[in-house]
Amino acid sequence: MLLEIGIGGYTRKRRSGASLKMWRWFFPKARIVGLDIEDKSFLDGGHIQTYLGDQTDPEILRRIIDEEGAPLVVIDDGSHIPEHVRATFAILFPLLPDGAIYCIEDIQTSYWPARGGAVDPKASGTSMDLVKDLVDGLNHEELLVEGYESSYTDRHVKAVHCYHNLVVIEKGDNVEGSNRDTAAHTFHGSNDDPAHDDDEGTP
Repeated sequence: MLLEIGIGGYTRKRRSGASLKMWRWFFPKARIVGLDIEDKSFLDGGHIQTYLGDQTDPEILRRIIDEEGAPLVVIDDGSHIPEHVRATFAILFPLLPDGAIYCIEDIQTSYWPARGGAVDPKASGTSMDLVKDLVDGLNHEELLVEGYESSYTDRHVKAVHCYHNLVVIEKGDNVEGSNRDTAAHTFHGSNDDPAHDDDEGTP
């Protein structure tokens, strides 16, 4: 199942749904599901099913999964407001199976205050702030922060692909073990590792 959040076409009544139809063309055997804050039920039929609701509402998101099954692909093309992007991800991502991919479109709004973003690219609470946390989480087993406890996404995000205005997140096992020697605080293969220390080639 593919779930797209945000069907669009608000200025052209009954002419929206181009992306759902595109996904149906690309994946002719897949169930294509759309969620929107406006009624798009005129698109229902065949492999396409739409739901009416808010992307930050846990009840509608869980209802979709209960009725349609867990999606293998999620595309967040909804409000693009960072607060909504983060809330939807927090609800949906834990419900996805390993191997699923989660796409966030129009990530540029992370930098636009008019859309809930921030001019400062290092600001907290934006969509890209979430993405940067996920990238750090890829290496959570290497962190030297005392008392650090890995999060759900640390352990279950296996890859983050960043493109212009698009981020693709892969779900899977991210518990591989560390490359560092936790007792000596040295790193395997580094020049600081006593096991690799020799005088050969020293001027």
